[in-house]
Amino acid sequence: MLSPRDRYLALLSLAANAHQQLLSPVPDPGVSSGFSYPDASGLNLSPAELEADLEQLCELGYLERQFAERGYYCPDCHHHALMFRETCPACASSNVEIGDLLHHFRCGHTAPESEFQDGVRYTCRKCGHQLRHIGVDYERPASSYLCRACNYVSSEPDTRCLCLKCGKQHPADRAELRTVYAYRLNARGGLAVNRGELGDARGAGSLVDTEFGLYSFSYFDERLTQEVAASKRYKRPLSLMLVAFRESDFPAGSNAANDAMRRLVAGAKDSLRDCDCAALFREDCLAALLVDTDGAGAPFAFKRLQETVDRLAGEGGEPLPLDCGLVTLSDSHATARAVFDDARASLSNAQTQVAAEPAPAADPSAE
Repeated sequence: MLSPRDRYLALLSLAANAHQQLLSPVPDPGVSSGFSYPDASGLNLSPAELEADLEQLCELGYLERQFAERGYYCPDCHHHALMFRETCPACASSNVEIGDLLHHFRCGHTAPESEFQDGVRYTCRKCGHQLRHIGVDYERPASSYLCRACNYVSSEPDTRCLCLKCGKQHPADRAELRTVYAYRLNARGGLAVNRGELGDARGAGSLVDTEFGLYSFSYFDERLTQEVAASKRYKRPLSLMLVAFRESDFPAGSNAANDAMRRLVAGAKDSLRDCDCAALFREDCLAALLVDTDGAGAPFAFKRLQETVDRLAGEGGEPLPLDCGLVTLSDSHATARAVFDDARASLSNAQTQVAAEPAPAADPSAE
């Protein structure tokens, strides 16, 4: 099984050899998205794995997205096989038809014209009287829709979509609109192929931590400098979050510590936004750059992370208490390093407070 680093390099090599250095999707009804990438079929990745790797390479700056197609997908199973139908507003059956209606004044019966026809005459099936003169005995309302399943008459049917994959039916406006992309190799991706390494164009080190699938800390440090400068210039909020689990629970370098970090990384990937940037700072600590996030929003980012980590433990799983250091960019921060130092101090203070908390009192009933 290929490691993430080897998969990324293999994908970049395939893009380099593809026509016009472009991995293009082709229609494929057997794939949930409706499209596959034949140039990448040799990697034996599932469609979901391939899409995730291609998107990751875009986020890391090695590939560029190019519009290929846009369509609607099932909001439940995300499959492309949707059938859009006109359905009855009352019972959701698709057995509806449009036609001219007759309204009998005497008894109020309204039905399609065909139900009144009695040879060359009109006869009401409800009361048995003949309809002789329009405007006197009956009228023709505007054309309407009749449901043959429940006889409901409506001026306009609903439009619903039926998923032919999972069988679920939804209002049309709930269908998921998604874009399918082609992926083009850019200059940074071409350099990575030539070097055989996922490094940036200036050789400043790896951009990605292939073991955990996050950005490398060298890239994070550079990104922090860029975001601090941009936030100061354009008056945008920016926050930095350091999150660590407790070393006393997981000795550094142990398998338990490695498992805890993988769980923390998985929680960060699920809870952070695409515009945020996360990297490992230490074996027990993750750093996250929260773009366009002020001091009021940053604690919610940590709360979402902790909740996601707890959820990933599953029912009966061991909890993973996290300590957090938060800092929001202010005028007092002259440099990116000052922001980071304040975040470290905040994390250290949080850890000190936890260590200073008294142990819970013994339960006398347990003696």
